Amino acid sequence: MKSSPDISADAATRPVLITGMPGSGKSVTGRVLAALLSAPFVDLDNLYLEVYDITPAAEIRKNGEASFRKRERALLKRALADDFSVIACGGGALASEDAMSLARRRGLVVLLEASLSTLEARLKDASNHPLLEGGKLGSRLASLLARRRRCYNLADVSVVTDRLSPMAAALAVREALAGYVLPRYRWSCYPPRFLRAGPGWQEFVELGERTH
Repeated sequence: MKSSPDISADAATRPVLITGMPGSGKSVTGRVLAALLSAPFVDLDNLYLEVYDITPAAEIRKNGEASFRKRERALLKRALADDFSVIACGGGALASEDAMSLARRRGLVVLLEASLSTLEARLKDASNHPLLEGGKLGSRLASLLARRRRCYNLADVSVVTDRLSPMAAALAVREALAGYVLPRYRWSCYPPRFLRAGPGWQEFVELGERTH
């Protein structure tokens, strides 16, 4: 677990951004963390569909990754305008130095990590992941991670999610953020109602519709 003890004075009013590889648990962990912090939750994939009426995967397949990233960057800037929220980013949203720099200037970036074998087991195939198509899933994951690693390493904190439940992953993120002064985020130690009401909240991280 990586954590930065050096705190800036305005960290209290920053959004928390969740990034990481496909299969790391960004959406589900972000949603739980937001509930635990009593903060609004933004999923950039869902926001993309809402604004552009097309999923990220469909956009990449139709118009290419460059078109998608341009639109995604606009949505990232829009989401960062809210200084009190938890934002689940697509795995490539912060995979450029410019995007990561922007995110770290305006927010706190949390990297969720997992071993390649864990990512492959969670994803099972690349049917919802156009950037992982065209070869063996394990090899494609390794190649994608190699391209993104430099930027991922710039995250403020990191948490390994192998064999963690959504609740445990969110708690680990909260512990990693403990060195930051975040008075606007009200911490709750109780599982969110939507988790307690459904099966699996104590089980391993189950992924949503993350596509890229």
